[in-house]
Amino acid sequence: MLPKDPWLLRHGLYEYGTWKVEPEIISLSRRINNHMPVHMAYLVENALQAKGLRLRDAVVTVLGVAYLENSDDTRNTPAGPLVLLLQSKGTEVKLHDPYVRDWELAPSTIERDIMEAAKGSDCLVLVTKHAEYFNLDLDKLGEVMRTSCIVDGRNVFDQDAVLAKGFEYRCIGKVGARH
Repeated sequence: MLPKDPWLLRHGLYEYGTWKVEPEIISLSRRINNHMPVHMAYLVENALQAKGLRLRDAVVTVLGVAYLENSDDTRNTPAGPLVLLLQSKGTEVKLHDPYVRDWELAPSTIERDIMEAAKGSDCLVLVTKHAEYFNLDLDKLGEVMRTSCIVDGRNVFDQDAVLAKGFEYRCIGKVGARH
């Protein structure tokens, strides 16, 4: 479901329903989804700490600012709150997205070249599961990055492959996803 759809259903129940029922599963799922950028920022901080870095000294590259994969739709993207949260902690944030050209929250330009976006970065944070991210050259990324950390918010990367390349790794939905 799209983020607005559960709220529209909830609104319809309140506004037009015969019984005023609280659809608790909708409210709970929205609270969990709304918390994910905070959790992602924690995973970034945790991965960087494992490499001896602090957020305020780090350069983080966000992979994907679109809400929907393989599109340029940024409405309700979790990249927004994540970028703002990382910036509030003094982190330099870079952006990569193969589809999005302009975004009101972009701290700078949105890079099209993945290697250029990763250059000098301490952590890659995958937010949108664009097809381009499924076959990244981890060897080349490791060469251009300052520190080898990946936080995978969409369960795209193969944990064993990432760890074998020497990356510090955290992932939403994988237990023990660390090096």
